[in-house]
Amino acid sequence: LASRRYNNDDDGSAELDRRKVLQKMTSIVTSSTCTTITTSIVATSNRPASASASALTITPLESITDSIVQTLPNLKCLADLPPLPSSDYVRLYLCRHGQTELNRLGKIQGSRVDPSLNDTGMKQATRLGKALSHIGDGEEENELVLPVVVQNQKLIPKVGAYSKMTRARETANIAAKTLESLQRYSTGSGGSSSSSGSSIDGKINDFSLGDDDEQTVKYVISTLSTNSNDLSPFNMEEQSSTSAAASASRAGLEFQYLPSLGEVDFGPLNESKPASLVRAEMYATYGAWAMGKIDLSLGGGGESGREVLQRASEALNTLVDVASNNGGSAVAVSHSTYLRMLLGLAMDIPLLDAVAIQQNNCCINVLDVSMKETRTIGPDCNLFGKVPSSLVPQDFSLVIPRVEVVRVNEIQHLYG
Repeated sequence: LASRRYNNDDDGSAELDRRKVLQKMTSIVTSSTCTTITTSIVATSNRPASASASALTITPLESITDSIVQTLPNLKCLADLPPLPSSDYVRLYLCRHGQTELNRLGKIQGSRVDPSLNDTGMKQATRLGKALSHIGDGEEENELVLPVVVQNQKLIPKVGAYSKMTRARETANIAAKTLESLQRYSTGSGGSSSSSGSSIDGKINDFSLGDDDEQTVKYVISTLSTNSNDLSPFNMEEQSSTSAAASASRAGLEFQYLPSLGEVDFGPLNESKPASLVRAEMYATYGAWAMGKIDLSLGGGGESGREVLQRASEALNTLVDVASNNGGSAVAVSHSTYLRMLLGLAMDIPLLDAVAIQQNNCCINVLDVSMKETRTIGPDCNLFGKVPSSLVPQDFSLVIPRVEVVRVNEIQHLYG
């Protein structure tokens, strides 16, 4: 903006315009970025206008913009989601768990190592809850935007699922409590409500709606009960019997354990080791799966590709049923490698491409899934790229719902 304004002329007024624009920019960025901009101003202030213009033209304004964006979290990153394709679809929010200490150290976790979230992971989980609370928040309430806003507000999830791992369960429960607290604060309601098996005492005044993540974590943790560690499997009969009216009136977000959401079992030889030491073997296994050798297992006793894909198919079908009985949406908290495999299945892309999909801690993937249309995955599907289908076991067959992927690896809520 600054460059465009003063490069159109070369008289002395351009310098004043430049200073005004940059002064405005420096008021909204962090001190480190301000230092960068101020240095540019000082370095060019004693030069002729034309020379200053030339010097500032090469200032990396794009990198300054990136610094601004990644300094400020966008907790309304889900507010602009498009409407569902039709009434035959439900919306799923598939999330990765928050950071653990092993994540920070770059070590493999898998399904056999079960650490808790670290402080950063807890903060990320509260950000996840805040982002979910802003679904359907429309900043423009005109006749074109309002119908979309109203529909999306109905898609704030009221039910969700997590894997058996502590890190997924903790992420889910913290996000659920954050979402419930925000909803109750915004409506000014008191009393108690069920979320993840816990109750809230109505002391909403102690809860920070701002950007103080530490205060938010402290409040949320203090309100979680021991029942939030429940590992009872998802009761589909109970979910199916839930009426739409009961679901709509229920406050907060209720989670249950879904076994099919577990992380890929990397085998006893790989887990807890630095990723750099086992990456070659893991990539070789993924490569074999991508060529159709889906019965090959990881790490001497880990899961096969067929087992992981079957679990992903089961999870998609279960979550669609759950969402259809609970207002048209559901959230799931799972793990990075598993989510990559599931996304590959849903997006109908080669597994070699799927394993490269970025999945940051506490990211959000948004999928619109049909309740009526299905797709059969067989030996000649795109998962295995261009390899001859004869290399794929001929008995391999999965039936999954038709999926439209809306967003992958959303992380704007985690900036800052």
